[in-house]
Amino acid sequence: MGYDILAIGMTLLSVVAAILFIVIRNRLRRGDEGHVSSLWAKYARAHGWSFVAPDGEWPNRSVPRLLAANGDLQIVLVREGEQVVTRMELRPRESLLGRMHVTTEASIAKLPQVVLTDDTLDPAFTVFSKPPQLAEAVLTPEVARALSGFRMGGALSFEYERGRIVLEWKGGERNGARLDEARAVAAAIDRAMSAAFAR
Repeated sequence: MGYDILAIGMTLLSVVAAILFIVIRNRLRRGDEGHVSSLWAKYARAHGWSFVAPDGEWPNRSVPRLLAANGDLQIVLVREGEQVVTRMELRPRESLLGRMHVTTEASIAKLPQVVLTDDTLDPAFTVFSKPPQLAEAVLTPEVARALSGFRMGGALSFEYERGRIVLEWKGGERNGARLDEARAVAAAIDRAMSAAFAR
């Protein structure tokens, strides 16, 4: 009888501890998200963009989002499990047929790996592309320098598929200058795609 009461008490204590853990974790996430949101709102005002604040309650909570004035570029804070990722999505002026994935992390891309003839791209990046000529055309020396400079030793992923460029890096970006630099990388990629389209 005494062990039954002890078991029930331990079960109740475990349930309470689990609930407290979930509540504290969600409050910490909200605080971090609130800090990023306030910085992004200031960035949007300074650049004439729109800021969409997160809304709703877990598990149906939306994410903070920056939208460019012309609507062709957006920046989104994405939560992948316990990790936060900043994702920039751009619709290029010209679309090319093919798919490409350039990353500093292990990839499960179902594309053939490509070795570039130009060695300007940081060797930390692995390039996957179908067709391989797409990578050669888009990863110009200007784009390679922009990607390498933006990486700054961290994880970075660039993907092109179905007329959409996606640039992702770890962390909820809190630095307006880094957002500007990410926009410059996206602009360099867009210029390279337009040049390749014109050929």
